[in-house]
Amino acid sequence: MPRRRHSEIPVNSSGQASATQSTVRQVGSALGTAVSGSVFSMDLGLTLPKTLEVADIMGPSADDIAEATRQSAGSVLAGLRAQGGHSPFGEQTSVVVQALGDGMTDATCYSFLAAIGFLALGFIGVLQVRRAANESKAVE
Repeated sequence: MPRRRHSEIPVNSSGQASATQSTVRQVGSALGTAVSGSVFSMDLGLTLPKTLEVADIMGPSADDIAEATRQSAGSVLAGLRAQGGHSPFGEQTSVVVQALGDGMTDATCYSFLAAIGFLALGFIGVLQVRRAANESKAVE
């Protein structure tokens, strides 16, 4: 029957290993959030004007509402919906809201794709660490 290993870390190094693991987890979480947020904001800047243009909403007011939506991460949409036909876009308000919502959906997809890419890189890194650990055991 194979022997179960409880830990690969010697007891006298367990505190340092725990601190290292915690630090790496926290740094990874902070970087992941920052990168995902940056990708989302950047993609909003690219997709919102395009979706408004597809909906035939152009000009300075379209640029302004696209930027306001990007800066507010979409909270402007609730205000536009509440204003309805009394917004600066009049009867086109629902078209503007739909176009901005479509742009936000696209930006969210790109943000998730970036996160998936980083998860894949992390997975590859874990496999490399495991391979290196197995090779070092074989040498012992």
